[in-house]
Amino acid sequence: MATNSLSARIKKSLTVIPASIQEATSFLISIGEKQREINRVKRETKAAVDTLKSKADEKVSALTKDRDAFFVALFAFAAPKKAELTQDARSQKTAAGTFGWRWTTPMVDIVEGKTDQDIIATLKRKGLTTYIRVVEELDREAMLRDRPEVSGVSYTQRDEFFAKPKMKKGEGSAEELVKTDAVDV
Repeated sequence: MATNSLSARIKKSLTVIPASIQEATSFLISIGEKQREINRVKRETKAAVDTLKSKADEKVSALTKDRDAFFVALFAFAAPKKAELTQDARSQKTAAGTFGWRWTTPMVDIVEGKTDQDIIATLKRKGLTTYIRVVEELDREAMLRDRPEVSGVSYTQRDEFFAKPKMKKGEGSAEELVKTDAVDV
């Protein structure tokens, strides 16, 4: 459920304030009409973007295939000549760009058939616990449930005003508008 917090105070220039539940209902109807229009604009924009993206993906796919064919051919040229090409430097600079070899960033690679848990167990057995990371974080759900008295912690709850118009099927969902600040009228 999407929420929009109306963080700015309602200005005194807002002259029409519902005087009854019927008028408040009318305001909800107006909010719903605006939300339907917002949803329509978003749907149309998404459809247009999806169409453009689909067309672009087709073009990019063909271009990528061609580019990768050139890359494979360049590698086929360079691989048998690696010793010769890397005598002075690991890469070759040309007027069109650079190609060559470079070392990747070192990484820990776990052999196939082993899991992190297997390695952790082995490290514990060997007394190498410095290589095991322990993550500590607050369990806010448990604190909220048990509410222990801890210095620097308070348990709060706000009284929020909200409005959510009803939307018919196919009109999209309505955003729930939420206000937590004071209202100046």
